Amino acid sequence: MKLPTSPRARKLVALVTALVVCVLLNTRALNLAFIDDTFEDYVIPYMNNFAGKVPFDPKVKIILIKKDQHDGTAPWGEINTKHRDFFTKLIKHMTAAKAKVLAFDITFDKKSTDDAKFGEAIETARSAGLPVIVGADNYINGKIVPPIPEEFKEPKWGMITIGAHQGGEKEDQPIRALKLADIDAENVDAQIPSLPLRIVMESQSWVPELQPEWNRLLLYSDQQKLQLVRTVPLDRGKYLFLQQASPSDLNAATVEAQRVQDDFENASTYWKYQDAIVLVGYEMGDQKTVQAGVKRLGVELHATAVSNILREVFIHKLYLIFSYLIIVTMAFLALLMDTPLGQRLKYSVAFEVRGTNISIPIPIGLLIMGSIYLVIAMSVFKIWRIYLDVPYHLAALALSYLLLWLFFTALAPKPQQEGSLTTL
Repeated sequence: MKLPTSPRARKLVALVTALVVCVLLNTRALNLAFIDDTFEDYVIPYMNNFAGKVPFDPKVKIILIKKDQHDGTAPWGEINTKHRDFFTKLIKHMTAAKAKVLAFDITFDKKSTDDAKFGEAIETARSAGLPVIVGADNYINGKIVPPIPEEFKEPKWGMITIGAHQGGEKEDQPIRALKLADIDAENVDAQIPSLPLRIVMESQSWVPELQPEWNRLLLYSDQQKLQLVRTVPLDRGKYLFLQQASPSDLNAATVEAQRVQDDFENASTYWKYQDAIVLVGYEMGDQKTVQAGVKRLGVELHATAVSNILREVFIHKLYLIFSYLIIVTMAFLALLMDTPLGQRLKYSVAFEVRGTNISIPIPIGLLIMGSIYLVIAMSVFKIWRIYLDVPYHLAALALSYLLLWLFFTALAPKPQQEGSLTTL
């Protein structure tokens, strides 16, 4: 069977290739081999460096309860009800220091003899203008899990995982894509914020409202929702990337619990926490893997999310319709290799397929097009912080060229030389 070699046939191959890659993108098929996540993990940090990192917000502070500690009397190790005496003193200290928000990246799932004092400290702080926020694991059928002790006098709370919705439990998602909020389709008023968003809401007096059709979380400055302050993008299925804070930024923002306890009676240290957003968390058993295998503590990720929101630093994905158009364009760019311009760049590098005798020539022009695309992708990220679906776009270019070469070169009938004999 003789394969058609007309320009129309070549365009049809490019179009079919583009459609196939669009389906792969829509289903995120490459992530079955962890290509998506792996590529993002290694590329986004480089893109951040290229775009210029936004400094970590200096108002965000972390009080860390260390895993191991041998000197001093501050709490250390794992979560323990005995630590609530320290937390009570901490609330009083932050109230006196005029901190803006105090948030515990901790679930208080057991009762303690110090709960009444803890609740009194929360109430005193609230009347002094300091919101105290505690963590929750889930929000199921209108109830917080685990329940917050009644003695706490109903403090503010936020989801420690990624957020939740009224009526059911949401599955945990990759920690590098912290979810800000979600609402129930039947009850639009049942909005359950994540811990970072609750902290921002309390620090800025913003009222959130989710508009699913726009994939935007609207933040208002007043209860009547008259003045729109800003919109937080919730693209990629209502998820967004965090710009990970550097270890040096996190170290500068972190104070060990023992040092804080040493300053409890020292009024000269209050300036450190004036107008600060303070997060309290444990080091033990709280490590999460983020980009390129880097480890971060959960409280560090929450602090990073708070800083991102305050600094308006968001890495969002390109809308699918635009990504489809890029895929189609990349697939048809492979046709340039058959044009006079492509012939000028016909020099190729042989790609040997292991275990076979197949050698695929990769023209230098194809490599140039791929390089130009990468420059464009980096520029788009630098200007708008939009991450393109690079693996799928490059796959469209490479797969289109491969199929065109296969059908119209490797499998095409060779031209018959003059004087050769044909056996019937």
